[in-house]
Amino acid sequence: MKFRSKSYWIKTDQNKIIISSIKNKYLKSLKKEGKTTGDLAREIGVCWKSAYNRLRELEKLCLASKNSNGLWKIITTTKEVIVL
Repeated sequence: MKFRSKSYWIKTDQNKIIISSIKNKYLKSLKKEGKTTGDLAREIGVCWKSAYNRLRELEKLCLASKNSNGLWKIITTTKEVIVL
């Protein structure tokens, strides 16, 4: 995994996921209730496209998902989330 111009290596058999502090803000915001991309963007203070990109990255890590109503929600996981 790579962010902030640094590479972090972790074995796939470990039950850990490394995320940035920015993605952690999105997860904390989603813990309260399901929100739309626009709601999250306004809350965090970024444009909707930036918020959408971060949410898609969280979706690829199996930490968030979008339901049929357009609301993003957290997916519960057994993996440990490490915030750098």
